[in-house]
Amino acid sequence: MRRVLFIVWLATIGADRIDFLRGSGAFVLTPFILLSPVVILAYTLPSITDGSIRKLRYPRNLVPFLLLSTLMLAVILASVLFCNDIRIGMKRYVFLLMQICCAACMGIVLHNVRSPGKVLLYGAYVGIVVSLLFDIGQVLIWFGASGAKALHDTRFIDLAPPSLGLFAPRPAGMSVDMNRGGFLLVVYAFFLMKFGARSGSRTVFLCLSVVMLLLTFSRSAVFAFVIMWAALFFQHNRVNPKRVVLVSVLSVAVCGLAVRAYNDSGLASQVDIAYLLAERLSVSSETSGAVHFSVIDMGLRTANASVMNLLLGIGFGNGYLVLGDFFDNQYANFHSLYLSFLVETGIISLIVLLFLLLVPLTRARQYVPIMLGLIAFNVFYQLTLEPILWCMIAMSWMNSGFDERASSDRMECPA
Repeated sequence: MRRVLFIVWLATIGADRIDFLRGSGAFVLTPFILLSPVVILAYTLPSITDGSIRKLRYPRNLVPFLLLSTLMLAVILASVLFCNDIRIGMKRYVFLLMQICCAACMGIVLHNVRSPGKVLLYGAYVGIVVSLLFDIGQVLIWFGASGAKALHDTRFIDLAPPSLGLFAPRPAGMSVDMNRGGFLLVVYAFFLMKFGARSGSRTVFLCLSVVMLLLTFSRSAVFAFVIMWAALFFQHNRVNPKRVVLVSVLSVAVCGLAVRAYNDSGLASQVDIAYLLAERLSVSSETSGAVHFSVIDMGLRTANASVMNLLLGIGFGNGYLVLGDFFDNQYANFHSLYLSFLVETGIISLIVLLFLLLVPLTRARQYVPIMLGLIAFNVFYQLTLEPILWCMIAMSWMNSGFDERASSDRMECPA
């Protein structure tokens, strides 16, 4: 039962389309918030009650990770105390604190799971299935299916698809944001390639994750996937060209069949694929790419406006105060994790964050591919308040899933 709980936790870690409060609360009660303490207690409570808490296996790098995280959180708290909108800053700080604490505890839990690689593998399989179900629901909503709309109207599950204007849906999986949903698929694909034995089912699920990733039209997520996959190839001594060709051909074939079905169904009047691709690949002044560069320029000018801004920033979560010309809501951000940390919390917290991201590249060889993908993804996007970011950082620091207890798991070449 504990292993099942962990698998469900991993498979729904980014499911912010699920709200157990059905929209009636002050925040979205996601599966991550609900399940994290349940899983932690399920694994630690027996040791606490029988007095054997010291028998838990603690990761080697747990203390350095906690020290760096505490330093970063202290600096961020200082930025909140001196910011203009303390309410927003404190609300997001508490959420960040909760995520980092849960990530650290889950890293310890995974370190004590028998055959942790298999648990991560099964979680990835289930996560891909969950993402597919949400994608199907969003497509059905787009085309007005009554059954999907009735489920959406319960407010328990949000199936409203993101879109590019009125031209096409962008299925985002279990996340309300297609970029975050895309990166979850990158993480699941990584676990499949690291822990999954070579089989037809693994190939099918890899192809499925790639197709769903492409349907998000997320440049950041696709870029992260390419970096992760390339790093996996370089990390292994041998590459199986047949597997590479097979996965590539199957992925292209599925996309080709989808285009064929699109042409035969007469949907061209509702979904303009040509416009969709042009918008995603262009950086002209009318596209989102150009807006990203303008936001980055605004962020750099704000960070250099004063010594106070450089040291402590303008306040965690307060980026929206200087982005009114680009976005008209309190969730506005600089579309870059590193720039947001610099502008909102100062250069000290940015340096600590970089340590948290870069140190695993030298001490956790097995996590290098996904950490490189994570670093690349956050250049033009940010996962600041996403549990997947802090869980992957914590797991890489603790090398969770790759210790001696996982020696029996298959860790083969990804292709």
